[in-house]
Amino acid sequence: MPERTAEKHRLHAAVDLFAKKMKKRLDEKVDEGCAGWDNPNNTLDIANTAYVDVDNMLSIIESSEASGPVEEQLAIDIANRCMMIERL
Repeated sequence: MPERTAEKHRLHAAVDLFAKKMKKRLDEKVDEGCAGWDNPNNTLDIANTAYVDVDNMLSIIESSEASGPVEEQLAIDIANRCMMIERL
C-alpha cells in the first residue's frame, strides 16, 4: 500500500504542475483576445482544433523530431481544449 500512496502523490504533483501550465496558457490566450470557450456553439471547432493538434503531436513524435517546448505547448493546448469540450 505505501507504493500506491507514493504513486498517487507523484501523480497528484504532476497534475498540479500541469494544471498551472494550463492556466498560464489560458491566461495568455485571453490576453490575446481569445474567447468563446464556454459557448456550446464552438464545441465542434474546439474539437476539430484539438484533433489537428493531436495529429501534429503524433507527427512530431513519429518523426523523432521532438524538441521539447513545441510538444509541451501542444500538450497543454490539447489538454485545455479537452477541458473546454468536457465542460460543454
